Amino acid sequence: MPHQIFIVEDHPIMRQAYANVLDREPDLDLCGTSASAEEALETLKEVSCDLVVVDVSLPGMDGLAFTERFLKMKPETLVLIISGHDEAVLGDRARRAGARAYLTKKGLGRMLAGAIRKELHSGLSSSTY
Repeated sequence: MPHQIFIVEDHPIMRQAYANVLDREPDLDLCGTSASAEEALETLKEVSCDLVVVDVSLPGMDGLAFTERFLKMKPETLVLIISGHDEAVLGDRARRAGARAYLTKKGLGRMLAGAIRKELHSGLSSSTY
């Protein structure tokens, strides 16, 4: 059974690009998307997923605050934070918030599916890509 992935990204073009990546992967299914952290928190009360990909820069609540709140609600779900900022800027904060990995948007299209798979099958350590 494919892993269920949820995307939180405010830019429609980026949301669609991530969806397109997942659409090509037989073992990864997109179970939903959201344009804001607040909307995602509401939706994810009803939607079950294995992993959430969340942009750090969102209108309203940012991806770091979302990660902390979401993991209190569903601690068994994995979270990957994505950002246009270099890992040195926010990577440590992302891991402290509970994210399993911090991915920069540079080259993300080529790396997203592999990073998701790695975290779904990994141990307890956090990663940076």
